[in-house]
Parts: sequence; C-alpha cells; structure tokens
Amino acid sequence: MKVSDFDMKTVERWTDTVREAQDVNRDNLDETTESYLVFMMMRFDHLLRDGRWLREAAVRLASPDQAGYSGTQMRDVGDYCLLICSFVPVREHVQVSKAHDYVQLGRGAYWQLATSNTGSVRKLFTGLCDNFCQHVRLLQTVQENEGLGRLSPLESHAWWQKTGSSQAYQQVRAYTAGEPIFPPDHQNNTPHH
Repeated sequence: MKVSDFDMKTVERWTDTVREAQDVNRDNLDETTESYLVFMMMRFDHLLRDGRWLREAAVRLASPDQAGYSGTQMRDVGDYCLLICSFVPVREHVQVSKAHDYVQLGRGAYWQLATSNTGSVRKLFTGLCDNFCQHVRLLQTVQENEGLGRLSPLESHAWWQKTGSSQAYQQVRAYTAGEPIFPPDHQNNTPHH
C-alpha cells in the first residue's frame, strides 16, 4: 500500500489524530516518524476497529524463525508488536506478562531493519527501536482518543508496571485518587509518568 491508495481525508484524519496524541503526551516526533506512524495506523485501521487484527498478528508472530524474513515481513513484525503493546490490553486482554516479550520482539525487528539499511531508513528504524515504549504510549493515547477502549483499574496498574505507560499511570491515579507505587520487587525501577 502506498499513500496514494488512501484518500486525503483519511490521511488528514490520522495525521490530526497522531498530532493530538503528541500534544497530550508532550511528544515531538520528527516528520518521518510521524508519517510512518500515520501510515501504519491507516494500514491497520480496519483491523483495529473490528478486532480481527490480533489473530492476524498472532499468525505472523508465531513463526519460530525470523532470520529468513524479508524487510517487509520484519517491518510487519515490528508494527504488529507496536500495535499489540498499544491496543491489545484493551481489545483482547492479552496477559500483561507478555508485554515485555512483545516490546523486545518489536524492538528487535526494528533494529534488524535499522542495521540492514542506510541513511534516512536506518535513522527511522533506529528511532522506532530506541523509542518503542514512547510510541506505545503515543498510540495508547490515539486508542483512547479514537474510542477504542479503556483499561480496567487492574489492567492499568499492571500495564503501567510492565511498560511504564504514562497513560496507564494517569488512569491508575484517576481510579484511586492516590499516588500509585511500584511493589517491592520493582523498587529499582523508576515509574514513567
């Protein structure tokens, strides 16, 4: 799919949605990363809205060997992991304990793309790898703004502890009217908020 496969209203809508999420999160994406995330959301929009995408993602990620993957397939692995980390806790209630696995798999896929490319493509995928959790938080804001669901209080707490999601942290604070803390086994971790 190319940008020309979408009508301009769709491009403008997703661009506005991603920019609004950046404002909420106080993020400042470079133009290339912003365009990449907009295009990714447009590619998967229909799947996110009807929930079928998780099954499609699971099929893609079930492959035991990524070594033979093409660049496009590796990009899809990274994108699926980014979307799973951003949307799945709400849509399909994937075990939060798996979140870290998806973060690592997605970062690894983007890293492989970064190291096998040069110039601006290398820079894009290096940024997607290095800022993976920041992009998860951004897309969680998109998810909420688009009305695609909200985490329960327990899901918010678990998701915040596993990923450092500032959005989940804020939801825990809203649910409890208090200051959430990491349990003793997380004392060396700094909460992201």
